[in-house]
Amino acid sequence: INHTGITEARSLATGEKGEILLMGDMAHGSVQVGGTLSATAPAGAPGGFIETSAHQVKVTEGAQVRAGHWLIDPVDFTIGAGAGSQTTSGIGANTLASALGSTNVTIQTDASTGGNGDIFVNSPVTWNAANTLTLSAHRNIAIRADITAQNANGKVQLQHGQGAVAAGNTANYGFDGGKINLQKAAEIVIHDFRACAIGRMTLETPEEFAQWLAAGQQLDAERQLKKDAIELDRKIRFKKVPRPPRVDDAGAEK
Repeated sequence: INHTGITEARSLATGEKGEILLMGDMAHGSVQVGGTLSATAPAGAPGGFIETSAHQVKVTEGAQVRAGHWLIDPVDFTIGAGAGSQTTSGIGANTLASALGSTNVTIQTDASTGGNGDIFVNSPVTWNAANTLTLSAHRNIAIRADITAQNANGKVQLQHGQGAVAAGNTANYGFDGGKINLQKAAEIVIHDFRACAIGRMTLETPEEFAQWLAAGQQLDAERQLKKDAIELDRKIRFKKVPRPPRVDDAGAEK
């Protein structure tokens, strides 16, 4: 399937949601997403649903996808630099960020017909809207660049190893040079945490987090002082250390 035109399926104010489905063969097929796909809704009504599924899903430069929810469902998938896909199955970070400005986006890999079912974040993704980016991998998720939700209600969800039960599942997250940046009220949800190779993972929030961290550190320091005082007293009682000399008011030893 090669989509380059304009396809619209607007949701109705009465509640019926528009749907657009571009469905290629999962074993050998491909879907190329270009042009405009729109399943938007009137003000106050929920947006519709768009699905682009095939063995390979390539989102081209300039593609505009707007809906309540966009599901991208290939075998393997890469978020690369720029606006166009840098691989045969992927999306440019700029195009993904643009979609997240109006749409919840789920990237869900399925390796049941071949491939590995991996998701690679190779270029930074930043958006400022109350929408959710979900990465749901059949096997591994490799976060090699930053994911940043600037809106207080932006969310990130990570789901790995979805292709097998927990027992014996060797799938993992890999934070290899990338981190996740969220705002004060934003959320990160990590599902089915079985193994994680972490280089660095940072949740960045405004000053409240720094205050909570400082308060926690102060409490830890106070607890350590009390612990040290108790230990010193115990050693003195059992004469493991010499007791300090007693002195009078003039400073002379008694």
